Amino acid sequence: MVYLSGGDVVKNKFGSRVPNQIANHIKQCLEPNYLKRPKIVSEMFSSFVATAKDVYGSPKFHEFRLIK
Repeated sequence: MVYLSGGDVVKNKFGSRVPNQIANHIKQCLEPNYLKRPKIVSEMFSSFVATAKDVYGSPKFHEFRLIK
């Protein structure tokens, strides 16, 4: 994710377009000491979804229709 955001993978620094709240949330998973990393994936994911909603707002879905 760091690489895809245009960041520096050596320093675990995200690209400039990634909001700090999102970057900080993901950096928890990159913690060198594995004992400090999140333990429960479902809680981490729920927390990430809440953070993304705070940053970007509610998801918007657009209907995709194929025309015959």
